[in-house]
Amino acid sequence: MNRRLIAVTALAWVLSLVSVGVWAQSGTPRVVPPIQTGQPVGDVITGENIGFQRIAAMPDSDGKIVGRWMVKVNGKWMETKAPVGVQRGGGSN
Repeated sequence: MNRRLIAVTALAWVLSLVSVGVWAQSGTPRVVPPIQTGQPVGDVITGENIGFQRIAAMPDSDGKIVGRWMVKVNGKWMETKAPVGVQRGGGSN
């Protein structure tokens, strides 16, 4: 083999390793959905200490009901908040 062919093959191999590494690191991050806002519609659908309250009269475009989770603390229903941030999938933290 001549040296030029070896150099081109080595360069292509290194570029393929770099491109696979970049592709693996640039996976689509999972975004935690934002907390829904709006006026409550109806009562809290509940268990003993945890419930769900609708905040939109009609389902969204996907046919899912929009609402918020509620927790009973000292006899009073309180809205919950989820931590907001970006989570990457596939790893253990």
